[in-house]
Amino acid sequence: MSQTGPITQSDIVNNLIQGETTEAPPPLVQSNETNNDEENANKKRKIGEASKLVTSNDPNVVAGDSGNRKPIKPRSWTWEHFTKIGSRAKCNWCDVTYATDSQRNGTSNLKHHLLHQCKKFPKESLDPTQ
Repeated sequence: MSQTGPITQSDIVNNLIQGETTEAPPPLVQSNETNNDEENANKKRKIGEASKLVTSNDPNVVAGDSGNRKPIKPRSWTWEHFTKIGSRAKCNWCDVTYATDSQRNGTSNLKHHLLHQCKKFPKESLDPTQ
């Protein structure tokens, strides 16, 4: 019995029942997978280890500075009026500090301070359409 398509498991069972011999299907596991696993283990970075390649023109990023993440631009407009000091933020206008933990505190308190509480913040500098 000749077949043009791939050999299935039912074809092998039918051929064994009829007494015919067939070729065994190729093994699913390739022999070089163990080498790939070893190479991938060597390529993986450890926790806290940063890439050694620096592709930024940012002067704040040092070429050999491993373990530090690249600084990102804050999303909120409030950060233009606050200075981050540890886990707190200090208002550039009146020196009041607020908690700014990224998991617990957002920037709503900073925005409320600028719009309603800060006496020195120039409110006419804000865009009236936002």
